[in-house]
Amino acid sequence: MLVSNKVLLNTRLDQNKVTLSEWLDRWLINYKKKGLRPTVYPSYEREIRPHVKPYIGNITLRALQTDDLQSLFNTLLDSGVPEHFK
Repeated sequence: MLVSNKVLLNTRLDQNKVTLSEWLDRWLINYKKKGLRPTVYPSYEREIRPHVKPYIGNITLRALQTDDLQSLFNTLLDSGVPEHFK
């Protein structure tokens, strides 16, 4: 579930504490929502929730490494991820 807009807009980002999952919620609301068609925005959330958050969502932004992302991509490709992720 996404955090409320008000909380995300009024919260200073601490990279030592904020997880990728929390940042993705912020990113969706603050950076993507206004620029996407209303029918597209929910699809972003539906893709992130099962495909990203379970694998690397608990990693803090400070600790996130390129190897974490590559491992996620490899896992998704090995599990038969849909074409639009490739």
